[in-house]
Amino acid sequence: MSLFLYDKHVKTAIEELGHYFVLDAVYPIADGISDLVLAGNATIVFDLQEWIDKGNAPSYFHFWRSMDVEKCVATPLQTATQKLGIFWVDSDEPDIEMMDSMCAQISIAMSNIMANEQLIQYKQLLESENEHLQEQIKSIYNFSDIIGTSAPMKRVYQLMSLVAHSNATVLIQGETGTGKELIARGIHESSPRKNKLMVKVNCAALPLTLIESELFGYERGAFTGAFERRIGKFELAHHGTLFLDEIGELPLEVQVKLLRVLQEREFERLGSKTGDYDE
Repeated sequence: MSLFLYDKHVKTAIEELGHYFVLDAVYPIADGISDLVLAGNATIVFDLQEWIDKGNAPSYFHFWRSMDVEKCVATPLQTATQKLGIFWVDSDEPDIEMMDSMCAQISIAMSNIMANEQLIQYKQLLESENEHLQEQIKSIYNFSDIIGTSAPMKRVYQLMSLVAHSNATVLIQGETGTGKELIARGIHESSPRKNKLMVKVNCAALPLTLIESELFGYERGAFTGAFERRIGKFELAHHGTLFLDEIGELPLEVQVKLLRVLQEREFERLGSKTGDYDE
């Protein structure tokens, strides 16, 4: 048992007598008084001096007696299923019926407050768990409508989660029709870049003469017919994601230039005299 709520007279007495320990003291319920009150359903009147003379009065009885209190009335605060506490009043001629009625209302109010606080805690817990589960589902099991819950697919989801929040270059390997583009789109949609463009380039479909200009862009006058500057796919995907499909079909000389972009994050438009940067 501990002090929960008290009136100004108790506070004044504590200050005058210097008994500040009363405010923070914790008393055992099995002290012969509290357990007696809580075991029943009715108000009990205690003669403080009588209990003190018996030599088994709890310390708070001595404190109240030092305040010139002679009798205290204790009413259990309880519901049908729960003991909530004890309501104490110092009174020589207490109205027992009024005390019982008042404490019944106090008990209901306390029970409702405690139930509401518990509901708020449950609500916050459920919201937190739901947010966590949604994030987990989004990052692990819901990549761009990919369907699959087998152990190998879960391993794929885990790898996707690892790279989605980084700027690492990812190599996706697999036979035709196994869903490499789906994996790439899933990584993009789960990354901080999801609100930017995802640019797809089918390297096998690019004409040999246009591969470099399509990937890196070109400056005006870089070659016959280049009447204006044009940005390439790398520049178009700036701050987004560039998916190069069938990259192994590119000519070796283009793969060398592509390697520099992947390693150094640097490229040059055709006809440019300075390097540009991409992320």
